[in-house]
Amino acid sequence: MKKRLKTPKDYMLVGLTGFAICACLAYVAENLVIAPNRSTLIYWQSQIFLVILILFVVSTIFLAGGLWGAMSKHLLKRN
Repeated sequence: MKKRLKTPKDYMLVGLTGFAICACLAYVAENLVIAPNRSTLIYWQSQIFLVILILFVVSTIFLAGGLWGAMSKHLLKRN
């Protein structure tokens, strides 16, 4: 069964979940010391930070869309 994003709250929840995942990945990248040599460590950290950047941008778009939808609903009810 497919669950789709229907309300602005759904979009905001997806955005906030993405930010939480970004924070967890940043913690992992900062504490990554299991690499056998320094170049491997730098490679893995750069890969994780690239994923964090992409996820952060997507989460920001979802959060902004949810806020936009919530505010437009609120403003339509007010008039």
